[in-house]
Amino acid sequence: MIIAEFEGVCKLGMPNPTLVDWIDITVFILAIIACFKSAKLAMLSEKNWWYRLSVILSLLVINKFLFIDFCVSQLFSSLARQVELYSLRRGFQALLVLSISVVLIVSSYQFQQKLSRYSVYLKWSYLACDGLIILMLLRLISLHQIDALLYIDWLGLGIGLNWIVEIICNALIILFACINIQQHQKFK
Repeated sequence: MIIAEFEGVCKLGMPNPTLVDWIDITVFILAIIACFKSAKLAMLSEKNWWYRLSVILSLLVINKFLFIDFCVSQLFSSLARQVELYSLRRGFQALLVLSISVVLIVSSYQFQQKLSRYSVYLKWSYLACDGLIILMLLRLISLHQIDALLYIDWLGLGIGLNWIVEIICNALIILFACINIQQHQKFK
């Protein structure tokens, strides 16, 4: 299911989608639908936040389906080889992981403070979404030690930690959106 190829370095699209890939994408789509439905029923002040979460999840599922993060990682790797900086990549990757972690933690804290007046379900949904974004960024950075943890078969079923984290985060978003929907239906 390759959609496009860039300079022989990267092929846009899932190379060999597995059952777990399709389950993961399905769970993403269910989370998008749950957030959209929650937005339709939410109070006016929360509507846009649920819609924004739907858009973020849509972008993440498009990234997942098209393997954009993998392609970007491969393109950076190829570029580093061309300018002969590939041997220095580990230091850059470590600095990038540290910088992104600090920025995400600080921005997540500030964002949670901004959401403090909204429902707890919206806040927890955004925290689960933060987990999805962090996972995508870790795959983008492609540090070998992190990749070894993400793609190792923890359960002996051919399922990597990256899929487990994505499915759990999306399941939490679905759960919180559904609870939010149920609570708003009680009042209508």
